[in-house]
Amino acid sequence: MFTKKILDLLESVEFVYIALWGGIVRTVEHREELIDLRKKAKILIAFGTCATYGGLPGLSFYWPVSDMLKKVYTETIGIHDGKIPTKDVPALERDLLPADQVVDIDFYMPGCPCPPDWIVEALTALIEKREPNLTHKTVCSECPRRMTRPVDLPIKRKVGKFDETIVKTESDGTVRHRCFLSQGILCMGTVTLNRCNAACQKHGLACSGCSGPSLEVLREQGRDPLKMIAKRIAILPGRDPEDVISGSIPEDIENQFYDIKHQFYAFTSTHPALWKKSASKIPDLVEVEK
Repeated sequence: MFTKKILDLLESVEFVYIALWGGIVRTVEHREELIDLRKKAKILIAFGTCATYGGLPGLSFYWPVSDMLKKVYTETIGIHDGKIPTKDVPALERDLLPADQVVDIDFYMPGCPCPPDWIVEALTALIEKREPNLTHKTVCSECPRRMTRPVDLPIKRKVGKFDETIVKTESDGTVRHRCFLSQGILCMGTVTLNRCNAACQKHGLACSGCSGPSLEVLREQGRDPLKMIAKRIAILPGRDPEDVISGSIPEDIENQFYDIKHQFYAFTSTHPALWKKSASKIPDLVEVEK
């Protein structure tokens, strides 16, 4: 069905006008290619979360280039000769940049991957010169799960490996009934823009935030995914909302987040919209060259 929609759409497209850029800018070659594409295209689209916010490759923003190369080429199991390649290999820049930090972008299509229906609707809207029919709500708005109290602590989500508790079966045999946060399972649905119709939650997996931050997070300087999630979790057991909202992150909640880099900023670390926030913890997590 998706293939047919795309083929039908291509009959209306002239590629000299619309260009899609996917991926993060990490080398001089990347930068030059993107600048050249901007000159040639009437409409330039940041396609996917990497191009929009930095995506998972942006996680290397936290470590110096030399440390990463050493880890990959000299310390990883299965390496060939333990030498860091230099010949005919583009040098990595320290900064990792989403597309809009290099050139002007006309349209953003986040997602990892970008959902098929979103691709068709966005491109169709551009061709027809109209606003796309897209929601500005969070992933939670489409999630069939419902929040219940009290929340079960501690936080159970383990980043980097599959955790069977994420698909925890309810007593009635279902997995689609109870909100993940209510189970003490970390879910980013309340701070993530809905571009997926809560596909992961509907299939028993907590949201990892791959579509990027919600508009509430983007627009308000004091809003940060880590703080917003921590405070929601703190309120669940019945704490006074005023105390939680006006104060800092409850220490007993924050201490349960064992990998803040991956759990809260995995797809957005390198974008200034997140790391320049007064509430952001990203600058504190960045390691400097020794």
